[in-house]
Amino acid sequence: MLIADLAMPGMSGRELAHAARQSRPNLPILIVSGFANLAARDEGLPVLQKPFRAEELIAKVAAALDGPGAAPPQQSPAEPIAERP
Repeated sequence: MLIADLAMPGMSGRELAHAARQSRPNLPILIVSGFANLAARDEGLPVLQKPFRAEELIAKVAAALDGPGAAPPQQSPAEPIAERP
């Protein structure tokens, strides 16, 4: 998962999201911003408005991970059943 601020030096979070999706098209992305003008939202990227509470961050991350293109949950391999002698 990629979590990026909208305003960063050298490259915006929106630009970083597009660059990351070139190599990982199904990469879950969340843009964080303190700006009222949220151009990232216009492009379909999920946005978390700053300031935010931990519960809001958890909900947005969960939604991004469960969103379209999300990988199925990984399960731990089952342990073999020991045979009795």
